[in-house]
Amino acid sequence: ISESMESSYVRKHGFQRPISPLQLCLIVVICLDSVVFGLFHVPMLEEMLWQILVTTIFGLTVVLMISAGVHVAITDPSHPDVPWKNGKLTEAGSFDAVGSNSLVCWTCRVRQEWRTEHCNTCNRCVSKFDHHCIWLNNCVGQRNYHSFWIAMVSATMMLATFILTGLFQLVKLCSMSEADTKDFLDEAFEFPVVKDSVMIVMSIVQIVNLPLLLLVGTLLIFHICIVRRDLTTLEYILAHISYDRAMEAESDAPTLQDGSRFSPLPRCVDWVVYRPRRSKKLKVVPQPAEAAEAAEVAKDQFEDGVKTSVPSQAATDSESVTRAQASPGGQAAGGGDSDILA
Repeated sequence: ISESMESSYVRKHGFQRPISPLQLCLIVVICLDSVVFGLFHVPMLEEMLWQILVTTIFGLTVVLMISAGVHVAITDPSHPDVPWKNGKLTEAGSFDAVGSNSLVCWTCRVRQEWRTEHCNTCNRCVSKFDHHCIWLNNCVGQRNYHSFWIAMVSATMMLATFILTGLFQLVKLCSMSEADTKDFLDEAFEFPVVKDSVMIVMSIVQIVNLPLLLLVGTLLIFHICIVRRDLTTLEYILAHISYDRAMEAESDAPTLQDGSRFSPLPRCVDWVVYRPRRSKKLKVVPQPAEAAEAAEVAKDQFEDGVKTSVPSQAATDSESVTRAQASPGGQAAGGGDSDILA
C-alpha cells in the first residue's frame, strides 16, 4: 500500500502538470483584455480625469484578481495529516480513536472530519472542501477560500469595467459622422487607425467578455447565497440531488445540518454548478393485435397465480435520500469529479 501510494499522482498546486486548458484560456483573456483596454479604451476617453480614474480602477482589479488567483492556485489546501505532506506514511491500524461514526479515507490514510472530502481530480483529501476549480486548476478549501472570494469579486469588477467602457466607446463611434470619427480617432491615437478596424477588434473582445461576466457574476451571487445558508458548493450539490429524488418520490425535502428543509436556488443562479439529472423515459413499442392479446392473457394468468411484492420506486428513492442525509454534513464519502464547477 505504501509503495502504490507514494507512486500515485497527487496534485499539490494549480501550476502542476497537466495544466487545465481553461487555465490557459484565463491567462490569454487577461492579457488580451489588458492590451485592448490600454490601446483602445483609455485613449478614446477624451477627458484626462476619466482616463486616470478608469485606468486606476481597471489596474487595481487586475492586480487583485491576479494576486488572489495565483494564491488560490499555489496554495495546497490538503488535509494537514496527509502522509505525503508530513513526509511519512501512517501505519495501518493506527486509527485507534476512530469511532463507528467516523469516516476514514484509506487513500490518504486520514480521518475525514466534517467537510473534509477526497478530490478524485487531485487525488487528495482537502480540509473544508468546497469544490475543484477548473479555471485555477486547484481545489478550493479552508486555506484558499478567502482568496477565491477576492478573485471572484475583482474579476467581476474588472470585466464590468472593461465591458462598460467598451460599449460606451462603440456607441460613441456609431453615433459620429465619418468626418467627426476621423478627427476623433486622429486625436485619440498617435498612429493612423481605421474606424472599421477599431470597431471590429473592440466588438470581438466584447463578445468574448460578455459570457465571462455572466459566468463570474452568477458564480459570485451563488457563493453569496450558499454562504448565507452555511453550505459549501459540494453540500449544495448533494442536497439538490437528494431534493430532486425526494420530489420524484413525492416525499419531504431533505433536512440540512441546521434542521431546516433544503430549497434549491433559482436555476438562473445555480446553473453554474448544478446540472439536473434527466429522467429516462421508456419507449413504448407498438405491438400487433395478436401479441397484445396474448400479453393480456398472460397478465391475467399471472395475476391469478402467485403474487410477489415488489418495492416501489418511491421507496427506493426515499431510501437513497435517507442514506445521503445520514452522512456527516449531508455529504458523501468522496468528492470526485462531480465537485467541479462549470
